[in-house]
Amino acid sequence: MNTHKAQKKWGQNFLKDTTIIDKIMASVPRSKHAVYIEIGPGKGALTEGLLALNRPVIAYEIDRNLEPTLNARFNKIEDFHLIMDDFLNRDISNDIHNHQFSEFDVHVVANLPYYITTPIIRKCLDLANLKSITIMVQDEVAKRLSAQPSTKDYGALTVLSQYYNNIDYLFQVPPHVFHPAPKVHSAVIQLTIKPERILPVDQEKSFETFIHQCFKQKRKTLINNLSSEYTNAKDVLTNYFEAEGLNPQTRAEALNLNHLVHLFQKISVQTQAKN
Repeated sequence: MNTHKAQKKWGQNFLKDTTIIDKIMASVPRSKHAVYIEIGPGKGALTEGLLALNRPVIAYEIDRNLEPTLNARFNKIEDFHLIMDDFLNRDISNDIHNHQFSEFDVHVVANLPYYITTPIIRKCLDLANLKSITIMVQDEVAKRLSAQPSTKDYGALTVLSQYYNNIDYLFQVPPHVFHPAPKVHSAVIQLTIKPERILPVDQEKSFETFIHQCFKQKRKTLINNLSSEYTNAKDVLTNYFEAEGLNPQTRAEALNLNHLVHLFQKISVQTQAKN
């Protein structure tokens, strides 16, 4: 009999409703050349669905007390590859290479602990051949990732996530389908990696820094947030707002991704010219 208790320190909430599991699996992309990365398989509720796709699954589990349960269920299945370690501490690309899956399309599937959602997404985005991320997260985070400009959920995380991905808010998940039940609603979202991005790769880190500065103090205007870090920001913004018919007192939250990319390019070009 399995007496494992959910560990609060790892944010464990085990999914027990098969209807929700079926809905998640229905949304997971299929591919003959896929390898699925599962983060935190827990007791194997989603793992079973992934293995039914007859493609390799690399599962990362931090809780060693769950190793016997996972091995008892899946260790006779050739496609199952269990790594007992913290996903954030692993070299995922090296793990994929060591399992000889380097040429495969990578699809990440996970029921994520709320407290480490952002660093896990960030780490996943660095993977070569990454095609999609299908994850269950706190509903508040899901709404932030998929938010539109001029809404309360729109911020730096939104812009950067939407720069790298097309994001779909799939469905909300109530607390009672978990054991133990969390205090808030969850949601399943899917990030589909954009095959082509607007900026050259060598500018993307600078763009990330720029976006965080744009939203550093959400109540301040964009001019005020950027002027302390970019000497030419005020002139560039004033001219841009006038050309676009925007209020000079505009805040970052009012601008969509394309506006912010264009501003970054203008500010970067003029800063380089001055240097």
